[in-house]
Amino acid sequence: MHQDIIKVITGIRRCGKSMLLSLIRDELLQQGVPQSHLLMVNFESFQLKFEKTQKAVYAAIETLVKQAAGSKVYLLFDEIQELEHWERVINACQIDFDCDIYLTGSNAYLLSSELSTYLSGRYIEIPVYPFSFREVWEYGVLNEKTATKEQAFEKYLNLGGLPFIHQNSLSKENARVYLEDVFESVLVKDIVARNKVRDIDTLRRILIYCVANSGRIFSASSIVKYLKHEHLSISLDTLYRYIEYFKASCLVLPVSRFD
Repeated sequence: MHQDIIKVITGIRRCGKSMLLSLIRDELLQQGVPQSHLLMVNFESFQLKFEKTQKAVYAAIETLVKQAAGSKVYLLFDEIQELEHWERVINACQIDFDCDIYLTGSNAYLLSSELSTYLSGRYIEIPVYPFSFREVWEYGVLNEKTATKEQAFEKYLNLGGLPFIHQNSLSKENARVYLEDVFESVLVKDIVARNKVRDIDTLRRILIYCVANSGRIFSASSIVKYLKHEHLSISLDTLYRYIEYFKASCLVLPVSRFD
């Protein structure tokens, strides 16, 4: 905190990025930062108090800077990808103002490989993941009086680690509905819409294959064979491109073989 370096919080949808941003805001306030020196904006919210344009956002920041009267200001922007050409505003702020910047956004739009292209100043990427089993166990949600650790782990494998599921103690059925909703949001908004994928059926089948074979060793050729069995054909170039989309959106995390 308080450093002249942009903090970029990344991760799959619903993994807790917005909550982390709120916790950072609370910590800043507890450390004595005046509320009038802080601007927190969710660019997906309908309660946005100014137009979602570069000029309007920059003007709001200028107003904040004037209120701070020479002191550092703190900018916390949630779902920054919803602001077109957001990088122009962020780069201008770094040049023009004494500010501490925190950003969150969809991983598909804040690719690690592209951040250095977008941001002219220094930045650090802070990846956020769903809860691990250890975190969920220590949180106490799965630590039922009658459950062994092995039973709790089996429950975790069924429910996953997204915070909302455990925060609200969702049943297996409700958790499945929630997970399907998150899955479809990532697939449609972060992959299909962003990358203009036309063959959605093949894309979905490949993703399901990857998920079904989680923890197993498989290759691109095995996916091609599976698709042929399903009477579908795909080039290796397209297949590799689809897999990169999955990785960028955090739907899959590859583990490379160690030789």
